[in-house]
Amino acid sequence: MGRSLLILVVPVVLAQIIAVTVFWDNHWDKMTRRLASSVAGEIAIAADQMENNFSRDRYESLQDYLSQYLGLTILFEENAILPATHQDFDYVDMLVIRPLLRTLNEQLPQPHLVFLDRNIQRVSIFIQLQNGVLKVFVPQRRLFSSSGYVFVLLLLGSSFSLLLISVVFLRNQIRPIRKLAVAALRMSKGRPVSLGKPSGAREVRQAAEAFEIMQRRIRRQIEQRTTMLAGVSHDLRTPLTRIRLGLSMLEDSDDTQALLADLDEMEKMITAYLEFARGEKPEEASSVNLAEFLTEVMAPYKTETLETTLIAPSAPAPQIFLQKVNFRRCLENILGNAARYATKIQISLEITPQRVRLRIEDNGPGIPEDQYEEVFKPFVRLDTSRNKETGGAGLGLSVAMDVVLSHGGKISLEKSQALGGLCVVIGLPV
Repeated sequence: MGRSLLILVVPVVLAQIIAVTVFWDNHWDKMTRRLASSVAGEIAIAADQMENNFSRDRYESLQDYLSQYLGLTILFEENAILPATHQDFDYVDMLVIRPLLRTLNEQLPQPHLVFLDRNIQRVSIFIQLQNGVLKVFVPQRRLFSSSGYVFVLLLLGSSFSLLLISVVFLRNQIRPIRKLAVAALRMSKGRPVSLGKPSGAREVRQAAEAFEIMQRRIRRQIEQRTTMLAGVSHDLRTPLTRIRLGLSMLEDSDDTQALLADLDEMEKMITAYLEFARGEKPEEASSVNLAEFLTEVMAPYKTETLETTLIAPSAPAPQIFLQKVNFRRCLENILGNAARYATKIQISLEITPQRVRLRIEDNGPGIPEDQYEEVFKPFVRLDTSRNKETGGAGLGLSVAMDVVLSHGGKISLEKSQALGGLCVVIGLPV
């Protein structure tokens, strides 16, 4: 929107500046100089008549002639002296007075003063003659034309009106783009998206249609992968059950116990795969009070051997939209990993106007910094053993990352400053 307005505004402003500059130089300035020169010439003639050929009859006839035909009013004070005061003019006044002062200095050898009466729009010229002071009163309309102001106002008014129309037009054109951006943001957070009938320019409609096609393909791909993973994991249970049944009919021996332990490990892996598949299923987001939700999730982990703490701001926690089941699974995976190796878990809730940040810290052994990125990959386990205490499929943090990303958030690892172990940082948009 801003760039489009600049594309429109900058050429219009430049065109106005050029037009006003050319008009001012070629029309206004020349016309004002010519009007001032004409008035100065008339004043010079009147001053010469009053100084060299003064008589009462000539004065009255010149007074009537100048008033009737030229719009000038003259008053002559015999044996008077020019006043010592003078008037200072501002920038606007000088636009009218400057050409007159220049031409008067050129055409009048006698001392003179110029005064501007803004209230009645009249210019007064006092001229010191040998026999008195001649006062000439000139209407301001004789020195400049109002057409210049009309032209500038018309130019500015028409440009402003056109810019308003352009702003309204641009808002209508950009509204579908903003709608598409909001839809993409909602989709990144796992919320349902419907653009409706595409509108706007042809290119915007094409982008909206491409977005709808992309959305359907992503959903279909996720559903197909989830269905395949769930189906394979479920189908593996049948042969494992038959193997377990066959082993139970054999004599108890070390080999039999080893095979049964392997079967238990395989069943745990299959269960983890099914959990991973369930986590990829779409879920409707709902408004959640985050502090109450965290308290509820942490409750089962508080035991005699495990200390859990929630640090939340005193202000009420914001209501944010979460996929409750999936996000609970995300937190349970992180808390489960921490509970396996630590005796203290602390969750800190930090709130800003744009984001909510969760810091899940423990006092366990932590993870080497060079493997912070590796642990988020599916099926990656830092503990390569497969016993009951530390066994797992390596999907916990991978599921957590998928859930956080589906909410439009970010997850990362760092060393805990409070407890000395691992710190999982989750940032979510409000």
